[in-house]
Amino acid sequence: MPDSDTNIDPRTDTRTDTNIDPRADTRTDTRTEAIIANAVDRFTRERRNCAEMTFLGGAQVFDSEFDADLIRLATPFGGGIGGREDVCGALLGGCMAIGHFLGRGDTSASGGRCREVTGAYYDWFNERMGFVRCADKTCGTHGLGANDRCTPVVEDAIRGLVEMLSGVGVSRR
Repeated sequence: MPDSDTNIDPRTDTRTDTNIDPRADTRTDTRTEAIIANAVDRFTRERRNCAEMTFLGGAQVFDSEFDADLIRLATPFGGGIGGREDVCGALLGGCMAIGHFLGRGDTSASGGRCREVTGAYYDWFNERMGFVRCADKTCGTHGLGANDRCTPVVEDAIRGLVEMLSGVGVSRR
């Protein structure tokens, strides 16, 4: 039975929590900080892409046995989807991590919880960063210099993701 802060939209079978707050759990610990620092370092030093490192950093905080080979799934989204400077790869990598933890694992009709949290993350990202399109951050000059401009975006995207997933009850293991 849903609690008083939960509503079900009968048209979409989507559960909506009125109390999702990405700042709900501001708990950080040494392990979380080390994971975030490693992802940001790899982004800058190894020239990894924003989607890969946001997906990896966010996933590793909650799943200590996360298969790092899965970051290959995020590779096409770097640079705003194949370098086209469309939707920011850091946003997309965060959405992938949300799907990893909250996505449906079968063919059920409802993916409402995942969709709801993804929508909240998108809104948070847009408000916090002031953009969702890569080109709006890089001014249409994505390339090697983008890693320098985008480093704070990747770090903030991971931190926001960790706070959002903690706030909706994803447990760390």
